[in-house]
Amino acid sequence: MSGLFAFTASIAETDGELKAIEESMKELMDHEVLVGIPEDGGGKESGISNAALLFIHTNGSPLNGIPARPVIEAALEHDVDQVSAILQDCADAGVSGDASRVKPALERAGMQGQNICRGWFDNGANGWKDNTDETIKRKGSAKPLIDTGQMRTAITYKVERV
Repeated sequence: MSGLFAFTASIAETDGELKAIEESMKELMDHEVLVGIPEDGGGKESGISNAALLFIHTNGSPLNGIPARPVIEAALEHDVDQVSAILQDCADAGVSGDASRVKPALERAGMQGQNICRGWFDNGANGWKDNTDETIKRKGSAKPLIDTGQMRTAITYKVERV
């Protein structure tokens, strides 16, 4: 009889742990981390938002002589090991059974993604072509996309409920 009681107590305890894990996993699945430039990300003194500029530079504009210089996806793919470790931390928070750990883990992931993307502008692995001679004369640098830093600092993250 005592063995049956111990078994029942163990099931009740495990059931509570499973419910806690289910709740923390639901919290994880109910959120997403977005890294990029929101449409209201400023930079409209030139008549175009930083979000639109990022799109143009990501895809290039042959008509305007702008080569593709991708940022967000390229930076995150380049640092895939670091991104994977960050996402593993989020998954660990999800299976921890402590739903209060999930959002802070997602916030850390967003901040790290933001930093990876901002760092891509100076990363030699980005493979970007130097500015043309004409652009160098106008902006004073062969390095693309760094003259004001507005687009770089406009890259941010947010964690939102889906």
